[in-house]
Amino acid sequence: MKKPLLLLALWASIFTYQTARANGGTSCATAVSASAGTNTSTHTGISDDQWFIYTPSSTCFLTISSGGLTTVGTSFAVYADCGHLDIPLYTSSQCGNNTPYQSIKTIQITSLTPIFIKWINHGSAVSYNWTINESALPPGSTSATALTPNEGINTPNYHYGNLVDLWYVFSPNVDGVFTITKKSGTTSLFTGNIYKDPDLTNSLASFNQTSGYQSQIKANGKYYIKFNKTSDDNYDWNLSFQAQTLSGYECSSPIVATLGSNTVKYYQTNQWFSYQPIIDGVMTVSTVGLTSEDTWEEIYDDCIATTPLSSNDNSGEYIAQSSITMNVVKDKPYLIKWRKDFTTASYPFNISVRPYYTGT
Repeated sequence: MKKPLLLLALWASIFTYQTARANGGTSCATAVSASAGTNTSTHTGISDDQWFIYTPSSTCFLTISSGGLTTVGTSFAVYADCGHLDIPLYTSSQCGNNTPYQSIKTIQITSLTPIFIKWINHGSAVSYNWTINESALPPGSTSATALTPNEGINTPNYHYGNLVDLWYVFSPNVDGVFTITKKSGTTSLFTGNIYKDPDLTNSLASFNQTSGYQSQIKANGKYYIKFNKTSDDNYDWNLSFQAQTLSGYECSSPIVATLGSNTVKYYQTNQWFSYQPIIDGVMTVSTVGLTSEDTWEEIYDDCIATTPLSSNDNSGEYIAQSSITMNVVKDKPYLIKWRKDFTTASYPFNISVRPYYTGT
């Protein structure tokens, strides 16, 4: 008779373990590991929210749902960790049209990054099943799976209800200018950022459906275009590229400026000029009185210098234009950098040089 008793005890211990594992912890600190597939929450009806922790096996869409699994009303919240419980990362949405509502949420999640799921107690003793399911992200959801855009119309863009960014990578084989605009007639709203490989953290510029983007770019460089997940779904956009020799794109290839009037072309990038005075004297480089653009200039000795000889953003109170006056040496080249930070269009600037005053 000992064997049946031993088997009964073993079965009881297994059943007890499975039952305990099926329920969540009573706090974030005691969260129980959830598994892909079906899990169970049991509430006593006092104030026992049920806490679970889940670590995804891949970077993916993750769907958490009680839909179709119970007839009781449910809701949950998702947190990044136990130290920030004041504001959840996500809260559940209504599932179905019949009350009491079940709950569902699909999120984008990063491989091996745990999340904490709190199934909320609604004041009654209930037990219900719920599921976790992972599904693959669509191509273009990350920079690693960036799509290749068409020169022309690209259609359509989907963010799956503000779930994922949409990445493209553009790499021309010649120098030139590329432009992003919305397709004519498009009413959808979108925003985005431009990055240059390998720095995919600090954007070169931002754009939206109104402003678009235009920039000089180098041959064989990788330029990433990220449409943000906060954008609308289902919109078209246009990419155009015009091959041309770059000038002023970087310090090593500045545009040669002349005495008098010059023009900074609007490319949403900084633009470099060089000027070599023919006399010793005092040089003034200014946009004051020439434009309504908010300009910012810096003058450098050479391309190695990290600190400018002089810099000016606003030349006076309530004046958004810039002006620099400084002593210069004959035949020495000076590098003028017009920063892109606050400008929205092309604008002129003037260079003048006068001799040193020698009068008493």
